Amino acid sequence: MTKIYCKEEKRGQHEFYIVVDKDEYYLFSQNYRAGVDSYYRGGVQLNKGICHGMGKTDCAIHRTMDKLKKQIRYIEQEYDLAILKQTKMRAA
Repeated sequence: MTKIYCKEEKRGQHEFYIVVDKDEYYLFSQNYRAGVDSYYRGGVQLNKGICHGMGKTDCAIHRTMDKLKKQIRYIEQEYDLAILKQTKMRAA
């Protein structure tokens, strides 16, 4: 199970991580937003973490989802992983 979560390392700053097969990868940092914190703090499954239908009506969550997709693609290339559904289909 792939999981995305955030934590507040320093005041006013979120850091996002993805856990893939028990390996943790840093994704990016961004300014703190309360809605984003409540959505990602406890961790969410990958599909819920990047699906705009799950993001309610919070624009900050939707912008974060876009950033997550971009960074996950980068992590896939950098570490030769297949995390996203499209990448897994191409690899098969």
